[in-house]
Amino acid sequence: MASRKFNKSIPYLLILPALAIIFPLLIYPVFYNVYLSFFSWKVLPPAFNFVKLQNYLDVFNNPVFWNSVKITLQFTGIVVGIQFVLGLGLAYLLNGQKFAKQTTRSIVLIPYISAPAIISLIWRLLWDPDLGQINQILRFFGIRGPGWIADPATSLFSVTVTEIWRGIPFVILVLLAGLQALPDEPYDAAKVDGASSVQIFFLITVPLLKTIIWIVLLFQTIFTLRAFDIIWVLTGGGPGGSTQTLSIMIYRTMFRFWDGGTSSTLSVIILILTLLISFVFFRYLYKEMEV
Repeated sequence: MASRKFNKSIPYLLILPALAIIFPLLIYPVFYNVYLSFFSWKVLPPAFNFVKLQNYLDVFNNPVFWNSVKITLQFTGIVVGIQFVLGLGLAYLLNGQKFAKQTTRSIVLIPYISAPAIISLIWRLLWDPDLGQINQILRFFGIRGPGWIADPATSLFSVTVTEIWRGIPFVILVLLAGLQALPDEPYDAAKVDGASSVQIFFLITVPLLKTIIWIVLLFQTIFTLRAFDIIWVLTGGGPGGSTQTLSIMIYRTMFRFWDGGTSSTLSVIILILTLLISFVFFRYLYKEMEV
């Protein structure tokens, strides 16, 4: 009996070292951040007072916060949607490629393995209204390009395009791996029945990839919700707050206004938002896995 109990406890004993590392590095900071969100914590002038839910009330009554939420959701929805559509199409093309397959995949990986700061600086030069190649191409066709990242009307578009380009290799690689793992039997049967390529894609490939698709959408949504480096280097959240996502607002609140309590509150809110969206994805994912 004692031996049986010991055998049952072995899996828990094996994960103890991992928990000993994860707790102080990940779990404890999350709970401590929630704790700080109930305090008025200012660096300059120094202050640390318990204010209950006042930080949350102040944030929810702040129009700047709601504008940042709107920008964050708009940015995330557009980026994830376009990355998925383009990524699925490119993965499908790469899956059928026979010539220079390894070389093509290596080229596709370049945006994803490059440092975000370097990518941002390169794209900042590309978006430059005077020296950037984008406006030079437009001038060649007689079109006067805007000040892409300096104009509130086009800054979010510029940041969105840059983020799509940076993150699309991840989508391509995961979907490509899923395509290569699909069985051949349904395709052989469809060809015998005379199905067209479009019918095969939408009636066989996409349904078989549903689980992988949900996983890709989940990860890309989480990554994009907390996007910071690309936006910060390109625009710093400007001009006029036109690209200020929640991540940028958290940074500005802490390191420009030295307001740790409000910054912690915003961090908790974006954590809850991420958990809610993840819950929706996991709900549909489990349904697909049960089927």
